[in-house]
Parts: sequence; structure tokens; C-alpha cells
Amino acid sequence: MLKLYRLAKFCQCALLLLLTSTTYASVDKTITSWMAKNQIPGAAVLIYDHGKPHSYYFGYAEKKHKIPVNKNTIFEIASFTKIFTSILLAEEINARKMHLDDSIEKYLPNLLNDKMKDITLIDLATHTSGFALNVPNELRTNDELKNYFDQWRPEFTVGTKWQYSNINFGLIGFALEKVTNKPIAQLYQAQLFSPLGMKDIGLEVKNLKNYAQGYSDDKAVPHSRVGFFPAAAALKATGADMLIFLKTTLALPGTPTNIIDAVHLTETPFVSTSEFNQGMGWVIYPEPYKNKDKLLNPSDKMVELTAKPIDKDQQKFDGNSLMDKTGTAKGFRAYIAIIPNKKSGIIILTNRYVQNSKIIKVAREILFTL
Repeated sequence: MLKLYRLAKFCQCALLLLLTSTTYASVDKTITSWMAKNQIPGAAVLIYDHGKPHSYYFGYAEKKHKIPVNKNTIFEIASFTKIFTSILLAEEINARKMHLDDSIEKYLPNLLNDKMKDITLIDLATHTSGFALNVPNELRTNDELKNYFDQWRPEFTVGTKWQYSNINFGLIGFALEKVTNKPIAQLYQAQLFSPLGMKDIGLEVKNLKNYAQGYSDDKAVPHSRVGFFPAAAALKATGADMLIFLKTTLALPGTPTNIIDAVHLTETPFVSTSEFNQGMGWVIYPEPYKNKDKLLNPSDKMVELTAKPIDKDQQKFDGNSLMDKTGTAKGFRAYIAIIPNKKSGIIILTNRYVQNSKIIKVAREILFTL
């Protein structure tokens, strides 16, 4: 009996090693080919495959001196930041310190004008507020920002259209700072990074020697500034920390309960469009396998879509959905896609700008293969 048990354990371990090596070979071939085609110097690929973690590092963090990418290489994750901000907001919602139906004017009365009184926190979190993508580039001071908001007028009725906006999450960040009386960097650290054991992630990079050089059109570009809206697009992180975060978004064992509850709230659909449902930061595709062909051929167009609120009794977390988020900086790209009930997901970080469709397609191909 003991010999049979040992044989069974040996076979189980051998099968696991075979599956792991097969997964690695598939990912290695797919990513190296994709990087060569798109002239990407370096990449980190983080995967959970049915609850099992895998990390892959490719190419160079800096081309001139051929510094290799490793688990400590720091990438700009850009708009991926919005997922972290959404979780902070969800924690405050679950603690009943804020409410999704609250007017943003309640938290920022001195910054916003009376035209914004109908904009709620959930309008901001689902990109249905009416704000543009960004404030004008020529704005430099807080006084100029205040003047911009004084003169702002909505382009459409709040809640009727989906239009992606960094301003939305910048304002959520300001509201969180107002309620907690803490700067957003401190909130990230105290409520997410420290509890999750994330060590090299933040708005500022402390260890500059690990900071990847970003590239655009094969040219090195300056690192991004934090800007007016750090809660929208300013975080930088290592592959090691993003693997922890991938585990968190899948609510796998070891994740603190309060953070799981917040994550599930962000992954709940609140708004529907003709293309997808919108959660808090997350884009959500129900029943993804029925639409696999379409999902594997994404568009680069950032469009304005008709939107409508989902009835409250239909606002339910569905772990069978595909949920994703992109991040775009001048010299970096980031993307996450997860299917929670499969305990599977993928994050790709690169130090070269590539089109949305290209990073989305390759990541979804790998995820669906899993």
C-alpha cells in the first residue's frame, strides 16, 4: 500500500512538472514572438493558472547596457492604478463611511461647481460622469485646475453615456483624501500594500536602479510625472508585487477578508453598454467564451457609448465573467485580465508603448489557452 501511495505521489508530481513546463514553453514562445514583432525591449508576465502562480521575465529593462528584466524591475502601470483606487473606495463603501450614490459635491464643495451636483461616486467609478479624458495639457497650477472646474459644463446628461476619463478617478482620489484625512499615497500603503505584503510599489520610485527605461517608437522617453490626478494613473510596481495583486483580484486564500469584500464590489457590474458592462474601474464581459472570437480581435478605438444603469437587483458579482483593465504611459503598457471562478488571470507589463489591441489580444490568447 505504501509503495502504491508513493507511486501515486510520484506520478502526481511528474504530471505537475510536465504541465508547468508545457505552460512555460507555450507562454515563452508566444511572448518572445510577440515582443520581437512589436519591438518590445522587456516584459514581465504574471499568471495564475487555476490557482497556481507563474512568473516570466523577458528582455531588457534598459537596452543600451542590456540590463535584464527581473522580478524587481519597476514598471509604470499607468491607468491600472484605477483598480487600486477602486478597491480603496470599495473599502470605504463597505465601512459605510462613503456611499456610491453620494454626490461628489458632498466631498469637494470648494473645487466643483453646481453643475456637478448630480454626479455621484458611482458615476465617476463607471466613467459615466460626463468628464473628458483629461484636463487641458496647459494647466500647471492648482488655481488653474480650480478655474477649469469652475467653468466646466457637462457634454451630456450624467449617467447616459460611457466616456473614459482620468478626471473621474482623480476626483475619487481627492474624495478619499477628504474623508480619511490622509494623502492617497498613505492610503494605498496602509490599506492595500502593507496588508498584502507588496514591497516595491508606489507613486514614487525609491530604488531608481530598478526603474525600467520606457520606450516609444524605439526611443527612450522620460519617466511620467505624477500630475494632478495620482489616483488615476501614477503607480509604479514590480512584477513580484503585481503577482501578489493578481492573486488578490482572484480572491485566493491568504487575501484579507475585508480586501476580498472590496475587490468583489469593484468587480460587480453597475452600468451596461453595447460592448461590455462596467464595474468600478473594471471592464466586464459576461459569458466570455460565447464571445471569444470578438474578444480575441479587440479594437483600438476609444469610443463614447450609450450607457444605462443596471438595476440594483441585477448588480451581482459573477466570477465567470472576463474582467480586465489596461494601463497606458508614454513608454509603458500594462494589462490585466482575470476570470475569478477559474482562479486564472494574467498581467503583462512592458517598457514600450504598444497599441491597446496588441497587448489585449496576446494576453487574452494566453488566458483562454489556460
